[in-house]
Amino acid sequence: MEKVYLIDQRKYEIDEIKGKILTFLEQESFDVTDKTIYLKPSFVFPTTAKIQVITNPNFIIGVAEALIEKGAKEILVGDGETLGPARFSFKQVKIKKLIKKRGLKKIVKPCYNDEGKHITVKIPDPYIKEEFRIPKKLLDADLFISLPKLKVNIFANVTLSVKNHMGLISKKERLSHHDVNMHKMIADLYLVRTPDLNITDAIIAGEGQGPMEATPVETGLIIAGRNGLAVDTVCCALMNYDTTKIEHLVLLNRKGIGPISLDEIELVNAPLLNERRKTFKTPDTDLTKLSSKIHAYVGEECQQCTVKCAGCVGMIKAILDGYGLSLGWENLPEITIIVGKGLELSEEELQKINKKRTIVYGDCVKKYKKYGKFIKNCPPDYVGALLKIRGPLGQLTPWISYVKNLSGIWNYGTSWIEHLFAKIFWR
Repeated sequence: MEKVYLIDQRKYEIDEIKGKILTFLEQESFDVTDKTIYLKPSFVFPTTAKIQVITNPNFIIGVAEALIEKGAKEILVGDGETLGPARFSFKQVKIKKLIKKRGLKKIVKPCYNDEGKHITVKIPDPYIKEEFRIPKKLLDADLFISLPKLKVNIFANVTLSVKNHMGLISKKERLSHHDVNMHKMIADLYLVRTPDLNITDAIIAGEGQGPMEATPVETGLIIAGRNGLAVDTVCCALMNYDTTKIEHLVLLNRKGIGPISLDEIELVNAPLLNERRKTFKTPDTDLTKLSSKIHAYVGEECQQCTVKCAGCVGMIKAILDGYGLSLGWENLPEITIIVGKGLELSEEELQKINKKRTIVYGDCVKKYKKYGKFIKNCPPDYVGALLKIRGPLGQLTPWISYVKNLSGIWNYGTSWIEHLFAKIFWR
């Protein structure tokens, strides 16, 4: 049976986390002596204001310091690009400053997954994707440790250890399978290299409109183990999520990668699971009931498959959540949304549309592009969509508040300059 540890930890206190991880490593007899270790956190929304969304920097440092005390030679902290180059995420969450403050610069080093050498890895017997371009530094590392944040996800149900691999590939590659094949792609990507350890930041988790607009849930736990599926299964149990309905976990279980039933898992500190268990709110992708001011035309095919695939519907809902949950849905201007496969609008309906307040989202509805702000591609790049949607909504997303101060603007500009130099000169 796979063993999963439930570790009581209420605060993001580095020395406390370090002590708990040291105990876990000793219990598991996990040898890191003279090893290069790749740590993969999740910086999906690069701001410390969203503590429930990202792997907390103090959590990362606590794990890193425990590994150093156990004899690790080098620790790489790696993630990919999201709202800007990876360098921007690292600056915004202040992980580099924390590394310097703790005197770890010689051993703990940032690893920007959108830079440096990449290697094509072929997947044996894939579900949908035969190969991926993966950072060479991950493949060369002696050990791979996943450090996910426990939260729900509007596209993939949950963001746990398996889903955490998405930060290993480019944004373009991630977007190319934001459709009914997403879970298959996640399962294939996990086979590139399965983690040697999985240590989940569940101290403060996220429910509801995750990943970007998740609501904080204090569970006060670290959930850790060697097998990623086993750890994710325990995380799902904590949220009262049924693993048999999380397609990427089911697909990997079929390949024998790990268990998705608690009956096949040995729990260490088992009483903590029932003590901290809570039914997490699931993401809502319904565009038709947000506000009396929002009129949504959603293709029938997309309405039928949003349980399996949020796709464009999920993306535009996530973007709109940034407005509605911050400003109040009824405070938004009256807008129209046209999105999704299989949509047929009558001439009478089209004549009623205010083109200046209409969003036409994705190539599936390209034929309606003259009736509003058309956001192209399948699916559209979410950063580009954020900028274009400002027209119909009358302002930039409130998310910009996390980066519009001088520090954020400076970080964004310098990150792009450094990123471009790295791509050109420092390969």
